[in-house]
Amino acid sequence: MSEEEVETAESHRLDEFDVGTRIDVMTDGSLRLRFGLMPPSWFHSEGAFESFEEKLSGALGVEVEGLDKELFAISEPKPDTVERAKAWLLELRRSTERKR
Repeated sequence: MSEEEVETAESHRLDEFDVGTRIDVMTDGSLRLRFGLMPPSWFHSEGAFESFEEKLSGALGVEVEGLDKELFAISEPKPDTVERAKAWLLELRRSTERKR
């Protein structure tokens, strides 16, 4: 399904991350996770985002499809997927910053 086929019903900005990072809830109930930059500017480990799609899918417990480098689709999210995504991304950032 192309992004043009479905309109955004609700958008969750992730202020803790790069400008432009957000989770869009589409009118069909699917989600789009969009990053302003991939890997995010706060992540300074070479190659760590090569398997980001699989890591995100495992953390959220749902299938994630990489539409391009900065855009990921979740066609069948669970009721808590938005909150789980926010929490996981925040913890990923915190753990990355602790390692620097």
